[in-house]
Amino acid sequence: MGALRPTALLVLVVTIVTGVWVSARPAADGATDGALTAALAVAPADLQSIDVTDWSALREQLAGGQRGDELDDAERQQLVSDAAAADLSTRSVLVDGTTVIGDLLGWSPATVAWEAYVQAASEGALLVGLPTGIAETEERLEAGGWVREDDSDLWTIEPSVLRQEGIGSAGLGSAELYRNVRLLPSRGVAIVSSSAEHAARLAAVSEGEVRGAAADPGLVQLARELDGLDTVLLQSGAIGCASTDPAQGSGDVVAQAAAAVQGAGELREYRWLARGIDASTAGGGDSASGGGRAGGEDDVFRLALALDGGALAADQAGVRAALATGPFIGQSGTVEDTIELIDARADGSVAVLDFTLQPRAVALMAARGPFLPAAC
Repeated sequence: MGALRPTALLVLVVTIVTGVWVSARPAADGATDGALTAALAVAPADLQSIDVTDWSALREQLAGGQRGDELDDAERQQLVSDAAAADLSTRSVLVDGTTVIGDLLGWSPATVAWEAYVQAASEGALLVGLPTGIAETEERLEAGGWVREDDSDLWTIEPSVLRQEGIGSAGLGSAELYRNVRLLPSRGVAIVSSSAEHAARLAAVSEGEVRGAAADPGLVQLARELDGLDTVLLQSGAIGCASTDPAQGSGDVVAQAAAAVQGAGELREYRWLARGIDASTAGGGDSASGGGRAGGEDDVFRLALALDGGALAADQAGVRAALATGPFIGQSGTVEDTIELIDARADGSVAVLDFTLQPRAVALMAARGPFLPAAC
């Protein structure tokens, strides 16, 4: 009998870890592009991190799907408050400049499709999924004091003008950030950056003129696992390892982490780390933590790691699932007080862990402090 062709063979590896099925299976095809994929299409090759907030999806869950022009001031404030209470706006830049930028450009959590802060090796930029057409956006830019450069898609303004309007001088949402706005008409996206050169570089990536982060197939596969979630933080391996390191804690924390890892198996370094929350189930919501949402199914917290190969991804899904229970080392209480593991799997070279997210939980989207299931 002839040898089996590789395409005719499906290998399924199944392990049980603390009562959860851990499987290796081919990645799903036909995924619909979401905010993360849209942001990745503009991200440069030296990408370090992306923060995504899908305000269109959050309005659907927190404001009954109403558009910005259907929300009064109190409802807009409630939207922001509810999102913050559920750890859904932790990665947002626009929440820091809601009033002023909303008045000048019409960009706010109540109006934009999505936002993403893209950090490269030396520069950062805010991407905005525009709430209106390009012509109306240009009218708002001109009325707000931005000046079009040489009949191009670049609009500029002096930060001092924005400071007079009330935008601060510190933080990601500072007046300096909004100095340059580069429009991408074919994508319905604006690039906002303190550097016109950096905005031009991202535009070139978007137009396929230079290589971008999306040329990395492992990163693209990782993004597919998180696309469609309502908020996402994606980090390079070096940044992800540093942000989750038990060494941020005391000597006792380091010792506890070492003992836990010894029992679970070796933690291997990953190429990319991503985490996100899916609130699309309309759950997680008691009045004290979930704002205006009715109670229902729990929100889902997803952790995903891009690794070097499917075997390593399956191994790490099992190891990290074993670490996702018991005392929350470096945080407070138990892991189950914040998240409870419901699935661990490997899709190609990506390890994926899904959890239910508890109300009033540790704010995992802040990415502060030890987090052993995502550590190195």
